[in-house]
Amino acid sequence: MPLRPPVLHCILAVLALLIAAPPAAAQVENLPPRFLDGVVLPPSLEADGGQITLTAIVLDDMGIESVTAEIVGENGTYIYADLAPTGGGAYSNVAFLPANDTEYPISYMVNIVARDTGGLDASWGAGSVVVQGRQPFNDPPFVTDPLVTPRELPGTGGAVTAAVSAWDLGGISSAYVTFREVGGTETVRMDLNQIGETRFETKFRFPENTASTARTWSATFTALDDIGQETHLSGGDLVIGPAVPAAPAKLRVSPDVRWFGAVRVGRGAERTVTIRNVGGSRATGVVAPVAAPFVAGTGSPAGVPFDLGAGESVNVRVLFLPGSLGLATRRLRIQRADGQQAGLGVALSGLGIPRR
Repeated sequence: MPLRPPVLHCILAVLALLIAAPPAAAQVENLPPRFLDGVVLPPSLEADGGQITLTAIVLDDMGIESVTAEIVGENGTYIYADLAPTGGGAYSNVAFLPANDTEYPISYMVNIVARDTGGLDASWGAGSVVVQGRQPFNDPPFVTDPLVTPRELPGTGGAVTAAVSAWDLGGISSAYVTFREVGGTETVRMDLNQIGETRFETKFRFPENTASTARTWSATFTALDDIGQETHLSGGDLVIGPAVPAAPAKLRVSPDVRWFGAVRVGRGAERTVTIRNVGGSRATGVVAPVAAPFVAGTGSPAGVPFDLGAGESVNVRVLFLPGSLGLATRRLRIQRADGQQAGLGVALSGLGIPRR
């Protein structure tokens, strides 16, 4: 049956619209964001924690909607930080990691996630940050009960005992006592020996005082633990009296009589005389020349000089050389340079007998 004119007109209109309509646009494919880089700095923090800086470079054809850093600690801590654009596809922000109150380090892994405007995500592992652990708390050594005895010594010095008690959780590595002259610059240091579980001691001879006035020394005990921490404790004062004047020199001669016996004329006999300084100061002088038939030393007209410190002695050779018969006597005179002990000497005697 032939189409009616109104229906035909409608079909022709629809065909005209289809022919005139432009082709549909091609569908654009949406790809996820592309990371070029992503870092976290610094890689390590002290135990107090602190700020870290997060940086990423990420591109996307449709545009970036958000960039977020996910920070996960091995102790279960989660931290999120949104990164802000800084231009050229770069994003940055800071985050703060908490303090680590344990003695062991805590590692935080950092992952950066980017989402584009089409809802697609991409992630980037930016590395890790370690928050160091705290060193175990360790007090310095505990030091007590100082002892210095005696507290006073004569000018000649003398024996001193110094002791102290010291304890530390990690042990005592060394202990010593230092004596400092009050008002002066001299110091005397002595190491202490461990004599018990916590007791340290030393015994030593304190040097003499050469000054004309007493000198005061302040004692300080020091103990060090296994990590070098020090504790100091005053041990009080030690007083050394003024220098003791040395005893004067005093010479003793032995024997004070020297018999050479009977000696034939033209022959000779030898004996020795000992001069000893039994005083406390130096003595100098000379054994004066003696008249024939005796000879002291080498017979020098200057005599035989001597220089004797306290406790020192010298042997002087004396010869008897008779040139005639009969008894010969002389006195060997010992003269000190300071004029003391006048008349000190030795009586010499010998008998000259005929030649054979």
